[in-house]
Amino acid sequence: MICAEQHREELMETGLPAHGAIVSVEDTGNRYNNDVEIEATVRIEPEEGEPYEASATWVPGALEIHRYEEGARVEVRVNPEERTDIVVVGVVTEE
Repeated sequence: MICAEQHREELMETGLPAHGAIVSVEDTGNRYNNDVEIEATVRIEPEEGEPYEASATWVPGALEIHRYEEGARVEVRVNPEERTDIVVVGVVTEE
């Protein structure tokens, strides 16, 4: 069985890039080294096809957690075999 962190790392490398917007964010109640684990629902906007929603759970760093709020634009990686399997790469900053 593959652990969550290994799966996340694999999907970061092999997933298809896409963008989206955070629809909702929740604290899961889990803590890892005092860092908060969150679950975000993201409206994925694929290059082809209709937008859809998927959820991801991860532990952002303490200095970046405030950036993951409703409405934030994010870069994601999507599992090509299961489009609801995603990882959030980071918040897209406007330049």
